[in-house]
Amino acid sequence: AMDCLLGEQVAVKLLRPEVVAADPQAFERFTQELRLARRITHRNVVRTHDLGESDGVPFLTMEYVQGTSLASVIASRGALPSPAVLSIGKQLLRALAVAHEQGVTHGDLKPQNLLIGANGVLKVTDFGVARLIRGAVPERERRAAEAAEASLVARLAGAVVGTPEYMAPEQLIGGPASARSDIYAAGVVLYECLTGVTPYSADTPAAFIARKFDATAPPAATRLVATRRVAPEAETTDILASELEALIAEMTRPEPGDRPGSAAELAERIGRMG
Repeated sequence: AMDCLLGEQVAVKLLRPEVVAADPQAFERFTQELRLARRITHRNVVRTHDLGESDGVPFLTMEYVQGTSLASVIASRGALPSPAVLSIGKQLLRALAVAHEQGVTHGDLKPQNLLIGANGVLKVTDFGVARLIRGAVPERERRAAEAAEASLVARLAGAVVGTPEYMAPEQLIGGPASARSDIYAAGVVLYECLTGVTPYSADTPAAFIARKFDATAPPAATRLVATRRVAPEAETTDILASELEALIAEMTRPEPGDRPGSAAELAERIGRMG
């Protein structure tokens, strides 16, 4: 759409009318999403502009990114060369570092929510299931967020919110999103960039969750999968690929306490790779 006040093209996110009709608290959560998203100002995060309503339908306006999703890039190209994965990792971790400093978690990181502009800049979008990190915001705001979250949990009656392939094990069993669960999801995204596939698969939901909790499961097999699936021109045996694999392995450890605790620390480490 065209924002006449800003004088620029914007993307519009609608809240479906049936959601509003079925859940009177939906608009309040939508407002909360805007308030959370507007905390974050960074070149690697999609800017959120405004909240409005048209014929009873609430909407958000946000920065329009002319490009494609990382999911589309992986679907068309398969595994990406190590330097490209390094660039993606740097930008993603910088975005998370800024968000976490503002007390905001994403909660549903996946390639579909990562946009690549025509200039190669990665932008994180859709903080739709973001949660305030406890203790990182004023008490009044924390209580409001907790009340909204409790209402959502009760309504979903135990349903999992997120995308299982990228979710940390603790989220799959009902735990809240956290900085460390975002780090886990970012690790899975980088694994998929490096190999062209996600690291976990199973025949049943129970087996899938069990593999997530298995410390001996991938991404230890990153190099093997990459060698089979990577494009011919990509280098999979260089030092950079090995360094990325080691970082991904740390980010995707099953126990939250075993993962690096800070996206800022990870951004600094990956920045030293090149």
